[in-house]
Amino acid sequence: MSHTTTYIKQVQDKVQHLLKRYGLLQKENESLHKKVEALQKEKINFEARVEQLKQQYLIVKASASPLSGKEKKEMEQKINQYLQNIDKCISLLGK
Repeated sequence: MSHTTTYIKQVQDKVQHLLKRYGLLQKENESLHKKVEALQKEKINFEARVEQLKQQYLIVKASASPLSGKEKKEMEQKINQYLQNIDKCISLLGK
């Protein structure tokens, strides 16, 4: 074979190798994106659970003993948030 033909063959081999590697990297990237998405969903679930536990803690604390000024303010803020969410839901249902 001539030098040019050998050079072209080497370039073709390298291109084929790069294309295979690119395909593998794309699959790995897709897999990692799926993992990230699953972890983000898991994080959201954990955050929701933490919020739920905080609310339960406030309820138990409120029912167990008199509230301090700060605790009373926190409870009022939570109640106001609930009322705002309920108002939003009612307004959306009315549309």
